[in-house]
Amino acid sequence: MVFLERQYDVPAEMPKKVDGIIVLGGAFNSYLSEKTGKVAVNSNISRMTTFIELSRQYSNAKKVFSGGSGNILRPDRVESDDAKDFLSDMGFKSDDFIYEPLSKNTYENAAFSKELLKPKEGETWIVITSAFHIPRTVAVFNQLEWDIIPYPTGVKTTGQYKLFDPTINVVGNYFMLTKALKEMIGVGVYYLTGKSSLFFPYAPINSSPDQHKS
Repeated sequence: MVFLERQYDVPAEMPKKVDGIIVLGGAFNSYLSEKTGKVAVNSNISRMTTFIELSRQYSNAKKVFSGGSGNILRPDRVESDDAKDFLSDMGFKSDDFIYEPLSKNTYENAAFSKELLKPKEGETWIVITSAFHIPRTVAVFNQLEWDIIPYPTGVKTTGQYKLFDPTINVVGNYFMLTKALKEMIGVGVYYLTGKSSLFFPYAPINSSPDQHKS
């Protein structure tokens, strides 16, 4: 998890003008939202709070939530529905945002958003997701030849490797280990299936057209 989170940091200098901001789904438990009638969030909710912060900073930018149903057995409630309710609870108007409700994974987040938004060359787009998920996200957007500014959020480590920690939380660390392994496997699978521009996460990535073909 430390390795994944160290690949990208929040940009030291933010651009003065931003054409669009995209936040990837993964912050809601849509099944619980449907069953309880209330928006159910999870440990990735910082994606949404960061999205709100940047939306206020760049009020003229297009604001996009990308997320459908990640549960193939229960596809009725999608994360875009949760996002609408959440943003409404935060005092925003639904018309202020664009929703991409079909994507079920990171590749579809990028591909469906590109099809919906049709970004132009030279535009500045920020993509928000969890810090450990940023390397795969950047690789996918690069594969689709969409230059973005990655904006990691919700760090789960200090960024420092530790061989011994007297405050170790076995259950919590096991959870992070499984999450990190799943993400690394995802990076490899995405590359082998042509959905990602690199086999293993590292920064920076050369996003030139020639690099995509190599």
